Amino acid sequence: MNRIFVIFSLLALLTPLVGQSYQWPCQPFDQQHWINGTFCENRPSGSIERHHFHDGVDIHLPQGNSVYSVINGNVDGIGIADYYGINAYIRVGRYAYVHVDPNPNLEIGDPVVAFETILGTTNSWNHIHFKDGWPGSEINALRSGAGLNPFTDTYDPSIDYVDFYINKSKKKFKNNRLFGKVDIVSKASDKSDTGPVGNNNGIYKIGYQIYDASGTVPASGPVQNFIFDNIPPSDAYITNVYFVGSDISNYIYTITNRITSDRYWDTDLLNKGTYRVKVFTEDTRSNTKVVWETVQIVEPDNSPPATPELVSLIGDNANQWTLRWLPNDSADVAGYKLSFSLDGKNWTVQNNISDSLTPDDTLLTYSPYTNNALIYFRLNAYDRSAFTNYSDSSDGYGLWLSENGPEILIVDGFDRVDGYWQKSSHTFVIQYGNILDELGLSFNSCSDDAIRDGLIQLDDYPIVIYLLGDESGDEKVLSDQEQAHIRNYLQNGGKLLISGSEIGNDLNTSGGETDKQFYHTFLKADFIADSAGSLQQMGESGTVFEDYTSEVNPPGTERYKSDIIEANGSQRILNFADGQGAGIYFYGLFEDGNQPGYLVHFSFPIELITDYNDRSGLIGRVMGLFGVVSSLDENEVGGYIKHHELFNNYPNPFNPKTVISYQLSVASHVELTIYNLLGKPVVSLVSERQAAGNYQVEWDATAFASGVYYYQLRTDAGFMQTKKLVLMK
Repeated sequence: MNRIFVIFSLLALLTPLVGQSYQWPCQPFDQQHWINGTFCENRPSGSIERHHFHDGVDIHLPQGNSVYSVINGNVDGIGIADYYGINAYIRVGRYAYVHVDPNPNLEIGDPVVAFETILGTTNSWNHIHFKDGWPGSEINALRSGAGLNPFTDTYDPSIDYVDFYINKSKKKFKNNRLFGKVDIVSKASDKSDTGPVGNNNGIYKIGYQIYDASGTVPASGPVQNFIFDNIPPSDAYITNVYFVGSDISNYIYTITNRITSDRYWDTDLLNKGTYRVKVFTEDTRSNTKVVWETVQIVEPDNSPPATPELVSLIGDNANQWTLRWLPNDSADVAGYKLSFSLDGKNWTVQNNISDSLTPDDTLLTYSPYTNNALIYFRLNAYDRSAFTNYSDSSDGYGLWLSENGPEILIVDGFDRVDGYWQKSSHTFVIQYGNILDELGLSFNSCSDDAIRDGLIQLDDYPIVIYLLGDESGDEKVLSDQEQAHIRNYLQNGGKLLISGSEIGNDLNTSGGETDKQFYHTFLKADFIADSAGSLQQMGESGTVFEDYTSEVNPPGTERYKSDIIEANGSQRILNFADGQGAGIYFYGLFEDGNQPGYLVHFSFPIELITDYNDRSGLIGRVMGLFGVVSSLDENEVGGYIKHHELFNNYPNPFNPKTVISYQLSVASHVELTIYNLLGKPVVSLVSERQAAGNYQVEWDATAFASGVYYYQLRTDAGFMQTKKLVLMK
């Protein structure tokens, strides 16, 4: 008789009853054995984590131990290992014994005697998969009042967590704030003994009920969709029962579903407010576990908090920086996400720091931080809504620290969102910062609020860059307090670069006598007109700007107008294309001053210059006027950043080696360094003086972890350039 076919005899069909009890199929028969797995657990298949229901009970029994029939009957099916592998089996009547190598002396139809005839021995899976029932109609062998006997279970089930999702989705409600159709998802498990492999079995019953805020008055009847007495009619229903993330040992139930269909908790049927959700489980011996979750039924909230407003990012020569921002006036702010960038383009969320920030925080201090490394920060606020809403990013502020402290302060005086710029934040500080970084000039950054409120002192910085964009409106482009600080700074010999397209129109036309006096006396300009009618700038003959040209390209050009200015005791250095004044320069004593000061005043926003080289060239020439690029001759001022160039590494991404190339136009001392994402140097590739020419350096990153790194070329002439590389192992 062929052993690989299953034959169901009429006698076997009539023998057992679902209420029948039977002893265990291994010795000792009258004692309880360890349970490895229970009925209707989730089972994967290959890469499919939720594939089918477990159709039996796993009884722990080491390999080679004897397996016996639990009834008198005949062999109805045999599946040998040659054909079924690890799933070899033998069946007697309605009972199947899987992961069992059949007794070679038995054939289909042979009679067996309960607890006497050895059906076979366990294979290397070290357990019996015991099935009570015919394929597709199995029942729970651990059912109360029947099945395996004796079976005692004194352990309560466990509920690890209860979460809430939008129905039929993986979108989780945050902060237990719910609306609409909701799936209740719970990770739960059970154990029946203290065996080494059976402490995380599936549950028998699980359900839920909704109560009022006190947890005493039901707001709905109990719902118990899952009671695993019988195998579900199809394995296709496995995803109705088990949620994403379930696998062979983790059982995550969507308890609002029915086994055969999708269901949900419709929160729209209840009034908005606070409720308590009771999730309850029970095993086959009436041990229970209950968990309560407090929830709020709310209206959907798609409105993010207000965009954070940065006040300052200030570092010192003690390797420490402090970031400040204004209190957020949104009522539901839950916290902030802090992001950093090493180039102002690619941003990474600093999760550890972000998680520590509270809604009430307005200050963050970090130490130690590496000197001679550029970094930018920005903030997003997020709320407590059911699905987190994030604000737009704040303005990006940056710093570049050196051993001698910051040389320059960038003051962001631009807040307007109804002019040429209509977004909630901007990156203008970043534009200046990248250029200063290439010039090798360290800097801090702050808002005009920090100056107005006296939080930051201009006198602490040799050079101040004041960017004002097209700032104007209800508040003056420069407040009385700012004017006072700037006046004092220039009187004490400060070096000020200020640019903006509405400074003269705002102070001279709309301002009072004090504003006009400040404009003429300290910004050294006469206001001619509100609109230059030109987007092009040209250098004044006989100055270091003589060969300079540029063009601005503001978004929303129809709203953009630049002031026309004339020198007032100062020198014109820049013109618009029609010859009208666009920029002035002054060096000397300001009214009531005690030291000569420097002033460069442009009547258009530098940050709107279209071409990056033109923008950096303009700032470089100004720094030359201020005497901080002393190593450059007159023809090189503002153009020296073109002397050297750092090229893209190849290949990128790479594993484990990549080649970095660079070009030196003049002999220089060269530092080529690799930094990690935190701005910390991890390896120095070059540190020596080199002649002009082209160079290639190979980095072997075998000893380094996969991730993003930065490589930076720096020379003793002040050149610095940074690029990103990606190591992928």
